[in-house]
Amino acid sequence: MKHAMMARILWTISYRTTLLLATLLTLAILVVLTILLFPFKDRIVDTFARFWARACLWSAKATVSWEGWENVPENPPYIIVFNHQSDFDIYALMVGLPRNYRAIMKKELMYYPFLGAIIYFFGFMPIDRKNRKRAIRAIGRAARMFNRYPYIMALTGTRVRTRDFLKHKMKKGPAVTAIKYGVPLLPVTIAHADEIHVKGLGLINPGINIELIVHALIDSTSYGIDERDELVQNMKEILAKPLRERRLLDEDAKG
Repeated sequence: MKHAMMARILWTISYRTTLLLATLLTLAILVVLTILLFPFKDRIVDTFARFWARACLWSAKATVSWEGWENVPENPPYIIVFNHQSDFDIYALMVGLPRNYRAIMKKELMYYPFLGAIIYFFGFMPIDRKNRKRAIRAIGRAARMFNRYPYIMALTGTRVRTRDFLKHKMKKGPAVTAIKYGVPLLPVTIAHADEIHVKGLGLINPGINIELIVHALIDSTSYGIDERDELVQNMKEILAKPLRERRLLDEDAKG
């Protein structure tokens, strides 16, 4: 037991240190290269974002497997909707999907020195979840770039443990956005990412394989805005199916 706890502490130090160094190094390189090679900005960002994600996964001895790559469209626009469990979701999506994307993310990330301005410059879109008008404006800005990037949006809206997925009321933002702008939805179920962080202590549990299950596109144009709840429920059931098959859900939960 002592050895297991010590191992987790060491892997936690490994992850936190790598996250800090990889983030600082990546941001520094991006700033320099995008100034020198501005026409290739997107390609540079995508390359170093994958490097950053792989370094973070490696530091926790985490791996990624996937199925359903054939469901990923060749080109945007589309919105990737997923069940958000932990920071490792983002790393897994970056290395596990054959396309590059940008994120609609919580505005709190913008408060970090330099990081906020840089990620906004590269096409990531902060959203104020507590202010509806500001959130709508942020979605509108992202919509102007839908043809340039696929965007990711969490259906849960926050980090939710897999077994509690059915307990939470799903966010309507992805459905409303898809219907309003006529953009298809690409559901991606993420399994086991929440097992990497040990509950309560925040320690790393190394050696976990994160599964990505990519589902078929959902045509949002077949729904009206008054049918957004139906679309949300459809997405929820699609995302839950692989989790149910793996017996990862609390089936007594209601949400």
